[in-house]
Amino acid sequence: MALESFKKAARDIAELADRRGAKLGDINAYQMRDPSQRLPLRAEAESSDGLSELLAVGVVEDCIVKLRFTAQFPMEKAQVWIKVLTDYLNNGYQQPT
Repeated sequence: MALESFKKAARDIAELADRRGAKLGDINAYQMRDPSQRLPLRAEAESSDGLSELLAVGVVEDCIVKLRFTAQFPMEKAQVWIKVLTDYLNNGYQQPT
C-alpha cells in the first residue's frame, strides 16, 4: 500500500507542475537502503519554474505517512529540510499533547 501511495503522489507532483505550466525535470526515485528509515521511498525533481519537489513515503506505527516538500529554492537546500524532518521521525518523536 505504501508503494501505491508513493506512485500516486509522484503522479500528482507531475500533474501539478503541468497545471502551473512548468516542465518537471527527471524524477529521481529511489528506496533508502538503511532499514531504520521510516520513510524509505523517496523522489526528487526540479521544475522549470524553479520549484524543488521532494517526496518521502513509508509506514510509521501502521500508518502510511507521506511527506511532500515543495520549495522555491535549490534542490540542495530542500534536501536539507527533508533530512531534518525524516531524521525527526527516524530518531523518535513525541506523541501529540
